[in-house]
Amino acid sequence: SKDVHGLAKAVEESLALGLPKHEFEEAQALKLELEQLLQSLKTAVGNQDIEALNAAIVAYEEAGAMKVQEFHEAALAKRKIEQMLVRLTVSVQLLDVRVLKAAIEECEAAGLPERDLNEANMAKLRFSIDCQNMNGIQVALEECPIDMLRTAIEE
Repeated sequence: SKDVHGLAKAVEESLALGLPKHEFEEAQALKLELEQLLQSLKTAVGNQDIEALNAAIVAYEEAGAMKVQEFHEAALAKRKIEQMLVRLTVSVQLLDVRVLKAAIEECEAAGLPERDLNEANMAKLRFSIDCQNMNGIQVALEECPIDMLRTAIEE
């Protein structure tokens, strides 16, 4: 079975019963593989990294592993992150600085990687420059990486 929790229990019981290790080496190898896949899911969820989460979910499904609670939690986290990123994309398109700011703050509070926020931060900076919003520009100067500032000014 490709049930990571059931397999772990079976391997433990085999060890406890004193069965020769060679009799369940294959089960132990499968257990380790499934545990690594599960750990990849947990790490991606913890990092709120949509790219790593997508890859971990695909790898888990391709391995044919039983969909345990951790898998369902990862799938839920993926949907939540995707929803935040959609709101972020829409807020960039709306060119409403308040909506954009709120979407950025939501993503930052959730711990999304900086790369997912770059386009939105760039849009916020451009909007501040276009509107000659000195307060927004000053905040951008303090918060944005220098290469992002150069790009915004050059455009």
